[in-house]
Formats: sequence, C-alpha cells, structure tokens
Amino acid sequence: IQYCDKGIEVYSESDQLSIKDNYFFVYTSYAIQTTMNPLVTSGSGNAATRIRDNLIMGGQDGAVAVYSKGSNPIVIDNVIQSASTTDIGIYLYKCKGFRVANNYFESTSGPYAVRIVDSGTGYIGENEIGGYSNGTLIDIDATSFDINVGPNYIAVSGTEATSHVTIAA
Repeated sequence: IQYCDKGIEVYSESDQLSIKDNYFFVYTSYAIQTTMNPLVTSGSGNAATRIRDNLIMGGQDGAVAVYSKGSNPIVIDNVIQSASTTDIGIYLYKCKGFRVANNYFESTSGPYAVRIVDSGTGYIGENEIGGYSNGTLIDIDATSFDINVGPNYIAVSGTEATSHVTIAA
C-alpha cells in the first residue's frame, strides 16, 4: 500500500480483526487506523484487533503509523520506520487490555515511538526503539492507568532521545 492518506482504515466496531503481513510506504495520515464510527454510540470501539507483522515506512509530517481505539488491541512484531520529524509510531487512545510488544521502531526524530492516552491495563515491552533523537520514546498521559512498561531495548543512533519514558501525573 503506497502513497496514500490512510493505508487501512477500520472505522466501525469490529471484533476479532487481524491486520497482518502488509507493507506500507509513504502515508500522510495513518498507515493503519482502527477506531470507532462516531455515529455508533453503543460501544467503545473495536475489540481484540491484532496488528502484527507489518512493515510500515515513510510516515510524513504529522502522520501516525498505527492508531487504535477499543478493547484488547495487540500491536506486535511490526517494523515502523518513519521519514519525518513529527510523526508517531503507535498511538493508542481509550484502549483497555492492550499489548505493544516485539516491535522495531526507527525514526529520524519523531515526537513519540509509543503514545498512550486515556487507556489502561496494558503492557509495553520487548520493543527495540532507536533513532528518536528529539522525542519521547514512550509517553503515557495522566488519564491512563495500570500500564506495565518494560523491558524495552533502546538503540541510540546519534543523539539520545529527549526522554525514554514519560508518565504524566
């Protein structure tokens, strides 16, 4: 999937969805977006979405490689290499019971490898994160709770990241 605004968009309330073995190259908004339809008020988003074994490259300014909302998302075994200084690797919003593991991140200096907002009961570990010279590798906001972080391998290439893990209080 090349040269697009959004690569794959699941914009509804789907259960037991797998997105795997895809190659994304140059996207301007999201490579993978699994969120909920704002017109459906009965649920909270997708349930048990598995995003794995994808190669995601070339995120442009302001883009997000993986953006997910819902319960029990699993983002594992992906390679995320961006091309800009303002993109985000994985952004989880209002996710419960999530797992972000065994991913490889590399960026020219994006703001976040992993950003967690208003989410809880999750695990971020066993990832290799490198190249985020002007950013925060893992950012957890003040509305998130019960998140286990680590171990993660931080690969410094050039300038050290601004912060390895930031947890807002």
